[in-house]
Amino acid sequence: QLRAGDFSDSEIIVMLGNNSTGKTTMIRILTGALKLDATFSELPQMSISYKPQKISPKSESTVRHMLHEKIPNMYPHEQFKTGVMTPLMIEQLMDREV
Repeated sequence: QLRAGDFSDSEIIVMLGNNSTGKTTMIRILTGALKLDATFSELPQMSISYKPQKISPKSESTVRHMLHEKIPNMYPHEQFKTGVMTPLMIEQLMDREV
């Protein structure tokens, strides 16, 4: 059963469900990657970020090395540590492989 719902700005939505229930199809429709037929022609304009369930790493380095490589001037700053690293508990992951 499908029910109408609302999305608000800056809201994070997680879709969970059994295999083959249409989660990926719905995301593809919302992102515009899959076009609907004429029956469903009106979709609201929104910015959507899709995060895949599994990510294939492009690097075999550690979190520390990746941060140093990608944002060398940012991650050592106290504000970045306070606003990002501490809330996400990244410090304890620094020596893990990416």
